[in-house]
Amino acid sequence: MPKYVDEAFVVLVHFPIDNGAPQRESFVVGCSTREEAEAKIRGLYPGEPNIKLFASRLTANETKGLKLTAGEFRSWQ
Repeated sequence: MPKYVDEAFVVLVHFPIDNGAPQRESFVVGCSTREEAEAKIRGLYPGEPNIKLFASRLTANETKGLKLTAGEFRSWQ
């Protein structure tokens, strides 16, 4: 049985666009620090130096329901 994490973050990603509102994506990441969550998602976009990341910790109950393993990330709706 996999070991699920007790801590997770939602990371919002904003891509600046010259004409219009930024494109947005969001992910949930199973990890213990904001820095780790942001680094994991930033690694998905190595060619996008101008993206902005905003990470927010989930509560223990929210995290438990997601059943994430360490370092796992998923798209967040």
